[in-house]
Amino acid sequence: MGGVRRALVVAGAMVGVALLCAPVASADGPVEVRTRLNGFCLERGYIYPCNGTYAQQWVFDPDGKFHTHYGGLCLFQGLGDPQNGAELGLGRCAYRNPPGATWTRQPNGQITNGLGGCLAVGRGGSTAPDTPVIVFHCTANTPGQEWDIAPL
Repeated sequence: MGGVRRALVVAGAMVGVALLCAPVASADGPVEVRTRLNGFCLERGYIYPCNGTYAQQWVFDPDGKFHTHYGGLCLFQGLGDPQNGAELGLGRCAYRNPPGATWTRQPNGQITNGLGGCLAVGRGGSTAPDTPVIVFHCTANTPGQEWDIAPL
């Protein structure tokens, strides 16, 4: 009887480790995130013409993490104040969700973080490829702060 119990404990531990190592599933799956300003896609913190590559595939997790589909790097608010335009960062997803790394899709197309900033196409009104995306003070009806989410 002791051998059977030991085997069940070992099997249970192996299943637990496997579950902890499995990738986190998302209700939405991979999506493209397109700015309404010119239809370009979010790619590693910049906008580029949409091309369907892994660099433009994102996942919104139910816990608020917004990360790359391939590589699982999370988007977070970096240095700066959203009132003046804060930088975006891309890094390993933390086990907890600091407010600057927690994102919510709004009905009007804005993507806001837990600090109250909006994902926005960079300063100066540029719409060219390689324009940075920043976190900025939210303003209604601003195409540079509105995004369409397109399932892949």
